[in-house]
Amino acid sequence: MDQYNADADAEGTLEYQENRFHNDVLARYLSLLLYRAEGAFDDAAIDLAAIHEAWISQSHLYGFDKPNMPETALQEDKALVNVLAFSGLGPTKTADTLYLDSGFDMVFITMTGQNEDYVRELLGFTFLFVPGIRAGMHFKVQFPRLTDRGSDVDRIILKLDDLPVADLELVEDVDAIARESFLLKQPLTVGKTIIRAMLKTIAKEAGKDAMYDSMSDEGAGGFFVALLAGIAADVVVDATENADLRMSQFFPSDVRVLELMVDPGIYRVSVEYWNGKSLLEVDDHGIREFSTDGLNLVESHLLR
Repeated sequence: MDQYNADADAEGTLEYQENRFHNDVLARYLSLLLYRAEGAFDDAAIDLAAIHEAWISQSHLYGFDKPNMPETALQEDKALVNVLAFSGLGPTKTADTLYLDSGFDMVFITMTGQNEDYVRELLGFTFLFVPGIRAGMHFKVQFPRLTDRGSDVDRIILKLDDLPVADLELVEDVDAIARESFLLKQPLTVGKTIIRAMLKTIAKEAGKDAMYDSMSDEGAGGFFVALLAGIAADVVVDATENADLRMSQFFPSDVRVLELMVDPGIYRVSVEYWNGKSLLEVDDHGIREFSTDGLNLVESHLLR
């Protein structure tokens, strides 16, 4: 970013964006459970304080009701059971593409985008009147865009011995954190993309001009060959100008948690995923034994 701002040809200045995500509640929550299971109760209390602080300092990421927090110490006569459930699919990157094509005194502007299935769609088309511009110039630039996939799940229920016990509560909105990280890097990504695309286009158009000049004395046949070569150059450069869409496809959209005290013993455990009044899935964990010491963790997921 400093290199771009120092360039004499830089259009404006790219500003550093403050990273406002510095305290991950889910990581703190899991850390608390591990410390507590190991008997490090002071460390568990530190994690609990950090969780409470996140709702104050990062309200833009944790803009929902705070769930009930875990105990920081084990109970002598009760088993602490913790349920962790992942649902939905996190956002993915798709590409928005801008094309500029020049005609006689005209520039045609086309914008295309991808949906979440990576199918290209026309977003818009317009043209500008630019007197004196040379026909035949072509420019492509492509930017990544974050596309939400969300979740079908709006309620998760824990059942013990086939009886509903409690609803799990939202502890992490993965979509919000992914968007925060994406926006943090976006100004630099846009600046680097434009510079790269412009350098490629300048080199390509200079080569096309040289080729047209060298073939100008060859008559109609030479002009036709130069035209085809110019189109081929546009296609090759377009094929190399693509947005970086690398991103994990299997992060969840939401994370929900639950802690409850039960009598030590053996239970039949299941987790139900609901959308309104429709039961989407039952994750049957079979028979589990919960004790007063250690970590009694039930993990579940439905990534849709």
